[in-house]
Amino acid sequence: MAEKGETGSSKPTLTAAEKQLYRSRQELNYMKQQAARIRSRNLMTGLAIGAFVVGMSTPSCPSNRREL
Repeated sequence: MAEKGETGSSKPTLTAAEKQLYRSRQELNYMKQQAARIRSRNLMTGLAIGAFVVGMSTPSCPSNRREL
């Protein structure tokens, strides 16, 4: 039979150093996820700007044709 002093949790309590390490690992994982999201957004923005520039500089575009 369980003693009165026992609690139902099987997890040991963390020390201050362990809590700090756990928190820093959580922050690192969060930053990695955010960096991946920003990297993909920057890639899409760069491709869109590149497509716009190529489209504007294409000589077959009617607005870029010059009559001599």
